[in-house]
Amino acid sequence: IFTDILNNAYKVYFRDAESLSYCSDILGFKDGDIGVDCVFGIEWKSNAEPEKNLLLNMASVFSKKWPYQSEIKFQKYVQAVSNTIICLMEEKNLNTLVIYNTNYPTDEEAVLELLKLFKNVDFDIDYVKGRLQVYDLLNLCSKSELALVTRLHAGLIAFIAECEIMAIAYQPKVKDVLANIGITKNVIDITEFIQEQKVFNIEGSKNGYMLTSVLKSKLDKNVSTVLGYSTS
Repeated sequence: IFTDILNNAYKVYFRDAESLSYCSDILGFKDGDIGVDCVFGIEWKSNAEPEKNLLLNMASVFSKKWPYQSEIKFQKYVQAVSNTIICLMEEKNLNTLVIYNTNYPTDEEAVLELLKLFKNVDFDIDYVKGRLQVYDLLNLCSKSELALVTRLHAGLIAFIAECEIMAIAYQPKVKDVLANIGITKNVIDITEFIQEQKVFNIEGSKNGYMLTSVLKSKLDKNVSTVLGYSTS
């Protein structure tokens, strides 16, 4: 079914190289290009002063709501997030953990499981419940300097709001978009993350960090090349 849809399309743009490669190598579809994500079209200017907050976004990876389920891996994921947060809060001298969803209510299961581990911590926790609009998310993210994310668009929105990003790659697209496009080098594959084989480079979180203005210019050039017209 998917192959038929591809073959009947006038033009297909893939957000990440992994998807393009899959469709080319497995499905035999050769007429595709890499296209930028629509989120980069957002024009955003914030006047908010960043506070001593850590943004957190989770996905209910491996839980009962996930296509591939494993209670052991789910608990390891939650525990690894907990350990990372405690380390970040201490090393960065942060006061408040702000938790937000971009896929509600699916991902709330992971958040509620995490909160069970945070009954006796020395920092404040602000869980922003419910389904948020993009504007609300941008306002929320613009009040923080650092975001630990699992969902790709949680990272993209935080980046548009000018946060530094640390990402857990639960799917190849997360690393492919965030790392390869130049947003951040702080991306860890979820398999390595839950086994605690790798840790985030806390001191070097700004390494390779691309400003939104720089990325915007880079993407505009890519779009003009792919579509064949000048964005100026």
